[in-house]
Amino acid sequence: KEKELRRSENLKSKVFDWMSSGLIVVDSLGAISVINKQALSDIGLHTPEEALGQKIQFLYPKLAEKWQKLGENQNLRTEIREDERTFGATFTPISEEKSTLILFSDITKIKEMEERIQQMEKLATIGELAAGLAHEIKNPLAGIKGSLQLLDQNTLDEHSRDRLYNVIQRDIYRLDHLLTDFLAFAR
Repeated sequence: KEKELRRSENLKSKVFDWMSSGLIVVDSLGAISVINKQALSDIGLHTPEEALGQKIQFLYPKLAEKWQKLGENQNLRTEIREDERTFGATFTPISEEKSTLILFSDITKIKEMEERIQQMEKLATIGELAAGLAHEIKNPLAGIKGSLQLLDQNTLDEHSRDRLYNVIQRDIYRLDHLLTDFLAFAR
């Protein structure tokens, strides 16, 4: 049983160190009692002994701010900005131990990708709007152009000329109304 217990402890330590997320356990006073390699490397430390027993606010001030605001037995998933980096963090109370497990990962690239996708969606929407607007402007312009070409031929009777002038006025009104609506929308 002792051999199995050592094997289990060894496996647990390896799993903690293999994780790509930082893992910290802090006691009720904020002292670090468990830390993995990823959490150490995020602050430039090399051995757990450098961090164990230290207060979280000295090594991880942004995590400490969130941890201090946690209620008892309250889980929290949040994002933390630090310099140019964004971290996703999960705080999970361990009530039997009166401790909190904190898992955190650098999600800066994910956030940048999300922002790029949102920007691309905005640009796509603007492109669709521009295409629709161009189509709506082109139709009245084609009507005006065709009417002016017919009027230029001087072969039409008075009634036909009046109808063409009305078409031109209606299309100009359509364009004016369209641009007025678009400017109101832009505002």
